[in-house]
Amino acid sequence: MRITHFELDHTAFPPILKMIIHGAPHRREHIATIKAYRTALLIAARSIGILQPIDYPIDMYVTMVNPTSPDTDNLHTALFRALDGSTLGRESVLADDSLVQEMRIKKLFTHMLENSSAPKSGIVVDIPHWRDTVRHLRNSEKSG
Repeated sequence: MRITHFELDHTAFPPILKMIIHGAPHRREHIATIKAYRTALLIAARSIGILQPIDYPIDMYVTMVNPTSPDTDNLHTALFRALDGSTLGRESVLADDSLVQEMRIKKLFTHMLENSSAPKSGIVVDIPHWRDTVRHLRNSEKSG
């Protein structure tokens, strides 16, 4: 799983949380996978300055690239389990999933992005090897 875009647009009303998630898990995954999903989302949120759970109404636009299931409801449920403050009993991106007023999920089934020679940019976190990704990005910035 990899999150390549995470943005909270405050110019809209309500604000829009926008995400691009590669390899998003579905709801029937093991709880450890949902916890890793939550960790990736928390790292992405912190990288843009969201340090506390969002506790006001938002809209959410999500693009899932090559998700692990074609079933939107299973993808939606896993995402909400990973985002919601009342699930898993620890820190979260959202105080409560009922704050999401509008939800848009787009699925993109293609390996074109992964196989493309175009430069990859904006990688926030790569689970389970996110430390290696950060190390690689830092080294490429120094050499480039």
